Amino acid sequence: HGGLAQQGFPISDEFTEVSDLDGLTYTVQYFERAVMEMHTENKAPYDVLLSQLGTFRWNEKSAGR
Repeated sequence: HGGLAQQGFPISDEFTEVSDLDGLTYTVQYFERAVMEMHTENKAPYDVLLSQLGTFRWNEKSAGR
């Protein structure tokens, strides 16, 4: 949903990554403007979710306060 205009082109293949938010391992793919995560614990169509990029950025910016 959103397609090329919203997510951009893929810049990686799928790979596994440990989330900094919950410590769980997810299959992810990076795009120019998004990171998608496979959440097998959810039923379709909610099994592919966008990463919480805003949360990561906020945590980085507020860490020095």
